[in-house]
Amino acid sequence: MEKGIPTHVFEQACSASARTFGKKHDISVIFAGSDAKTDGTTIYLPALPQDKTLTEEQVSVGRGYVDHEAGHIKHTDNELYAKAVHEAMLCEDKYLPVFMNALEDVRIERIITDEYSGSKRNLESTAKAVNRSYKKAYDKDPTIADDERKVGAVAITWEGRRRLGYNSDNEGCLDTLPDHVRKQVENWVDMVDGMADTKDMITAAISVADMVRKNNGEPEMKEVLTNVIFGDGSKRGTKAGNKGNSENGDA
Repeated sequence: MEKGIPTHVFEQACSASARTFGKKHDISVIFAGSDAKTDGTTIYLPALPQDKTLTEEQVSVGRGYVDHEAGHIKHTDNELYAKAVHEAMLCEDKYLPVFMNALEDVRIERIITDEYSGSKRNLESTAKAVNRSYKKAYDKDPTIADDERKVGAVAITWEGRRRLGYNSDNEGCLDTLPDHVRKQVENWVDMVDGMADTKDMITAAISVADMVRKNNGEPEMKEVLTNVIFGDGSKRGTKAGNKGNSENGDA
């Protein structure tokens, strides 16, 4: 019978691993809520029951979250990333943040697995758990795979991780997509090859978001988003949905 690992031992190990992996000794790890994320200095991971032990799979999934979020701290320009998300919200754009997240995940995991080959196993476990959740949702409603607005961002992570050789059922998830959506996703992931940093990722994400808008008959926002994120912000505050001006689209 598999011997479990006490939760508090796992949490201590995660904190030590994050500081080493991120090469920043002021990183803290907080277990609270239900999401995994980072604000640039703190890694937030889902709360764990303190009265139970963890299985080997649960530990690997948790360590994958730590490796991933520590990778963001090390390789993502979190200040620019946060600005882009903030400006997208001011422009009432719902697409840019999700495509930014997906493309940046693929970009940093390429770097992480190159720097630390041992991280691949943990990242595989985390991806497998996430993909399992998608498969459950797909079984309940197969139509979610037909709409790039719903599945496009997560499909970018499937294709990106498939190319990294993850054993996490990425191919199975990709097989749920119609051919035209899968081809579109492959083209989006091709963009990661030319990314040197977070700024390049945001530029690509702006283009991807506009492709989705165009495909669905929605006004484009590439020029206004580029201006408010990288320019002087002179077009900030223009509301989406004004007909006749492709800059002011509603996402």
